Amino acid sequence: MTKQRQIILDCIRENCCRHLSAIEIFDLVRAEHKISLATVYNSLNYLVDNGHILRVQIAGEPDRFDGNLHAHHHAICDVCGSVIDVNVPGIIASVEDNYGVKVTNFSLNLHCICKNCQNTNAR
Repeated sequence: MTKQRQIILDCIRENCCRHLSAIEIFDLVRAEHKISLATVYNSLNYLVDNGHILRVQIAGEPDRFDGNLHAHHHAICDVCGSVIDVNVPGIIASVEDNYGVKVTNFSLNLHCICKNCQNTNAR
């Protein structure tokens, strides 16, 4: 792995709870390293294609990147846009049992209002 790819991978892993966009990664990395935006995009594609990170696609929003490779899903706050890792146990087995299919891959995004936004709106 190239030095630039490793730097980007480290940035994603260090900020795993934030699900950063390419621009956010670029801003964080360029503060300490000389790197171009094109290198960030190319590296992100390489890291996704080679199974080092996950791409989180949200309709109408820039892709986000996730260093958590364990099976999980995402809840997206409709107010602030934050992305939260969530687990929905048994969903694959339920779909396979109820519909007679073999799930090979899937992505689940739930929309929500996060705790922080609920608390802010309650004031």
